[in-house]
Amino acid sequence: MRGSLQPAFRHRHLGRANWIEFHLVFPDKTSVGEAHDRATEIEAAVAAIIAPEGRVITHLEPRSGEQRVEPWEKL
Repeated sequence: MRGSLQPAFRHRHLGRANWIEFHLVFPDKTSVGEAHDRATEIEAAVAAIIAPEGRVITHLEPRSGEQRVEPWEKL
C-alpha cells in the first residue's frame, strides 16, 4: 500500500515556523488506520527536513476523489 502526493501543496512562513500542507492520495480500499499510519511516516520525514521550526499537515484523500476540488480550496 502506497500513497501519492496530490498537487494541492501549500507553504506558509509564520514567524520562525514554516508550515507545509499537502494531500496524500490512497487507494480507495485503504483503511483509515493504514492511511493514517503512512501519513504519519511521511509527515515525520518531511518534518525532519524542515526542523526545528517546521510544521507538517496532511489531508488524506481516496483515489476516487483526488481530482475533486472543494469550493473552499479554490483560491
